[in-house]
Amino acid sequence: MGRNAEQNKLLRELQYARILACSLNLFVSRGYAATRIADIASEAGISPGLLYHYFPSKDDILVALLEGSLPRMEAAARALEAMEKPVVDKIRLALDALIEGIHARSVTGKTHLLIAQVAAS
Repeated sequence: MGRNAEQNKLLRELQYARILACSLNLFVSRGYAATRIADIASEAGISPGLLYHYFPSKDDILVALLEGSLPRMEAAARALEAMEKPVVDKIRLALDALIEGIHARSVTGKTHLLIAQVAAS
């Protein structure tokens, strides 16, 4: 018996997330420019053709990674900005939250590193 629509949807979502996770790891370790679609596909255990089914280009993968994290970072920055505290306290709070996030989830540190690499390039 084949998969139903719900199972297919779940598999697509898992594959999408896997591609993003592998891309993030490669972009951070090799750099965006040095990472090829073939590298991402290999790391994700899929063919490049299947990867193109999910993302038309490497740029689209980068955009998806940034779209997933930048809104949360912006919300955190706006919350800090709204606080009635001295700037030094806000910076300390931001750094503490970042360090806590990195300890809780390694993807947090990788995402911040990717954003820094993109901003510098």
